Amino acid sequence: MLVLKHGPQLEVLATNRLDEGIDASSAIVGKQMFLRGERHLYCIEEKAPSAE
Repeated sequence: MLVLKHGPQLEVLATNRLDEGIDASSAIVGKQMFLRGERHLYCIEEKAPSAE
């Protein structure tokens, strides 16, 4: 999975690897992205800022 910067130029911000293949398109709900893998359902969400 690649994380891309929104803008006129393609810029890769991060590369992430999951432990299995993905079988379907992702589903976005609010700030969560759901991915259906071969054996698992993944939920990727932006980390909330810490209250310091």
